[in-house]
Amino acid sequence: MITWNIALDEKGKPNVGPFNCAGLVTVHSTSRAITYSGQFYALQMFSQHIRRGAKVVRSTGEVDGVHHVVARNPDRTFVAVLTNTAKDKRAVHLIAGGSAAVIELAPDSITALTWS
Repeated sequence: MITWNIALDEKGKPNVGPFNCAGLVTVHSTSRAITYSGQFYALQMFSQHIRRGAKVVRSTGEVDGVHHVVARNPDRTFVAVLTNTAKDKRAVHLIAGGSAAVIELAPDSITALTWS
């Protein structure tokens, strides 16, 4: 993930690019209150679970509104990060080796699963 704008005001300024992008945080110009974006929480989830040196591994699956990535960390643990962009919950079936699990994803959520 590449983040160009870390903190912006409520009008999306100052913006370093030609596109209107959201920052990781919004600093409100009058109150100085800070609001964290969905991108902030997504970056936090990825950085907490996918370690430096991890390798993305091949994974397959199609569930409407669900996106995923699976990585193998240097300590040989695996992590799957699942994003449910739908407005209702989704059930996914995770199969790894000889193990399987059904995971229910909350609406508009990001979930990390780890195993060894």
